[in-house]
Amino acid sequence: MLHVTIGHSDAIDLEDALEEIFAQTRAADARGAVGAAIVLSSMGYDRDAVLGAVSDRYPGIEVVGGTSNGTFSNRGYMEDGILVAFLGGTGVDFRVATAVGMRASVGDCGRAVVAALLAGSERAPAAIIVFADPLAGDMDRMIYAMNQALGDDPPPVYGGTTTDEWHFDTTYQFDGRRSFTDGVVALALYGDVTTRCGVQSGWIPVGQRMVITNATGPIVSTIDHRPAVDVFKEQFGDIVTTGMVEHPMAIFPDPANDADFYLRTVLLVNEREGSITAAGRVPEGAVVRLTTASAEGVLSGAAASTRDALAASPDPVDFLFVVSCAARQTVLGAHAPRERETIAAQLAAQGLGDVPFIGFYSYGEIGAPGLAAARFHNETCIAVAIGHADATRRG
Repeated sequence: MLHVTIGHSDAIDLEDALEEIFAQTRAADARGAVGAAIVLSSMGYDRDAVLGAVSDRYPGIEVVGGTSNGTFSNRGYMEDGILVAFLGGTGVDFRVATAVGMRASVGDCGRAVVAALLAGSERAPAAIIVFADPLAGDMDRMIYAMNQALGDDPPPVYGGTTTDEWHFDTTYQFDGRRSFTDGVVALALYGDVTTRCGVQSGWIPVGQRMVITNATGPIVSTIDHRPAVDVFKEQFGDIVTTGMVEHPMAIFPDPANDADFYLRTVLLVNEREGSITAAGRVPEGAVVRLTTASAEGVLSGAAASTRDALAASPDPVDFLFVVSCAARQTVLGAHAPRERETIAAQLAAQGLGDVPFIGFYSYGEIGAPGLAAARFHNETCIAVAIGHADATRRG
């Protein structure tokens, strides 16, 4: 059974923040061995000092995480702050691996982090949680490489990308006592662990289906042989050159399935060239529709993602891990804390109000419903219900 103890502080002074976090997590001392910690921090703190203090708290633990645009948990919502979740329990083991050099080869990094996780172990992980640098390469390619390296029956992969408060300059990943960039860090969970994932956004496709007719990586030049900017203007009128986070593109992997799509945020608009730049690769030839959403729609997506994860879980839930897109936070504005409240309300509605949960705002989300192969998303809320096998069903 997995035990999770959460500390969460937005104190400006680092020593005050750590003192508050460690006071909140004293219960972990009485629960037996702590094996790992997930650390999420806004950009303003001394990252290595935070990681050193967490590592010293329980010597020998595995520490992972990264920078984020905001965090939330049972203890509240914080746009700036530090969140630490200590993980331990009986029948659960942890292992961490890191790969650096994504700018040189994002695929090699995906394969390398899997190879490091699996090296010398006869057991397959029950699940893998990753934190990756979205500014260093194509996340689709990294996830594809990881899925391929994990083999024919891969464990589920979940996680998100680290952020830097919309500067798009440098994001940081955490491993042990060090913060770094241009890489990916993965936490593997072994043993008595079950996971199920909900993936929902709340965005609604509008308008007709179209085809991406000219695209290179994240840059879309034409849609239905027309400049991409003109297509957006036709649907939404005047658009801003800094992006269109309210109107991501819905991409349909299977054109016959209207319910299965993933989103790509529009980050930049080049009116001179008629192109747009998305927060992730957009395949040439893909079937797409434009989308729209309200604040209530965004919140309904968070509720649906949480419900789906809890409903799909066959076993008792010990922990809920959530990754939500920073663009959702932007769309919600002053209502951003309501996403946390919505998730908490869904847990309470299922009689799980005491289940610990954490979440962070990312530049991209990693996961898939059920146990399907992971996919890279934008503007989506991913909720992962992590539990343990029900002893009454084993015998």
